[in-house]
Amino acid sequence: MPGTRPRILREERDNQGRLTMAEIHDKGHHYRLDVTHVNETIPSLRTDSALFKATCSFKADGREFLNLAAGIALPGQERVQVRARSERLVMSYDVDFSSYDELHLGIVDGAVNNVALHGFIDPRTRRTSLNLSLSYWLERPARNKLTPFVPLMNRELARYDAMRDPFLETIEETIGSSIWASLGRAGCWGFFTMLGGALGPPSIGLSATLFAVGASASVCSEFVEPLLKHFGKS
Repeated sequence: MPGTRPRILREERDNQGRLTMAEIHDKGHHYRLDVTHVNETIPSLRTDSALFKATCSFKADGREFLNLAAGIALPGQERVQVRARSERLVMSYDVDFSSYDELHLGIVDGAVNNVALHGFIDPRTRRTSLNLSLSYWLERPARNKLTPFVPLMNRELARYDAMRDPFLETIEETIGSSIWASLGRAGCWGFFTMLGGALGPPSIGLSATLFAVGASASVCSEFVEPLLKHFGKS
């Protein structure tokens, strides 16, 4: 019926309380979101880093229409990764903050449908020289299929905001002078804070991308403090 909201039929969470699966019914269609949270080792000539990653598979009536992944790499390779794939979209870019203490910028490098993306993000103003909005690049049918997931993603974003809030003061105080790795857990949530403004105005695509980044930040927050201690950075 007109005006009805999507109905969440079932959801599952891991032992950290992170969403791993949700099934939704909306206007006669069945939707499902599967979220995988992982941390991987990145071999390096200098020192190994860890990639904290969340991969989101969005399905409509049993068929995947969008695969969206976000990752946060620390320490020594301070960067955010975003990967998105749909029927007509292949988006892949990194935001590199490894020289942030010198440049005070995140350097963006990647491509959308084989068109190169090169530019920057300023975390102090949360502005970017590029259009990184998933809603802009995603085809209309995929955007429409994402709509039933928006209430669920916004609810989860509120959870990530609550996890980030204790670190906001630290993030704001150090954003102009410190490298992200020096902030411990605040560094994980600092990426989440910064990308919120850089990825464009409120939209379906913004909710999806921030949901994936927030999920990866939750993995990062769980592991980063002992990791930084291991590497002597905390």
